[in-house]
Amino acid sequence: MKRQSLLLSISICLILVVVTAFKPAVSPSRENDKDKWVDSVLASMSDEQALGQLFMVAAYSNRDAKHVAEIENLITKYNIGGLIFFQGGPVRQALLTNKYQAESKVPLFIAMDAEWGLSMRLDSTVGYPKQM
Repeated sequence: MKRQSLLLSISICLILVVVTAFKPAVSPSRENDKDKWVDSVLASMSDEQALGQLFMVAAYSNRDAKHVAEIENLITKYNIGGLIFFQGGPVRQALLTNKYQAESKVPLFIAMDAEWGLSMRLDSTVGYPKQM
C-alpha cells in the first residue's frame, strides 16, 4: 500500500513538472486580457447560448445546400461551439469554414477527423503513408 502511495505521489509530481515545463510563456497581462474577453463573452450569453458552446457538430463539404442550411441554423439558433469536418474538398471546406465563422457570434472551434492525414477525408489532397 505504501509503495502504491509513493508511486502515485511521484506520478503526480512528474505530471506537474511536465505541465509546468511545457506551459507556453504568456505574460500575465496578456493572459488577463484573454480571461477578460472570455468572461465578458460568457457573461453576455444566456444559459442556453452558453450550453450551445459545449457542442461540436459534424459538418461535410461534399453535401448539398440543405446540409449547409442545417449547419447555419445550428450556428445561429443554438450558438454551437464548433464543427468537425468529415468529408469533402479542401477549397469547399475552407469556403464553408469562412462562411460559418462569419455567421457565428463567437469564433467556432474547427476540427477534422483525419487521424491518418487529409487524404483520409478530403479529395484532391496528397495521401501520405499511414503511421505504423
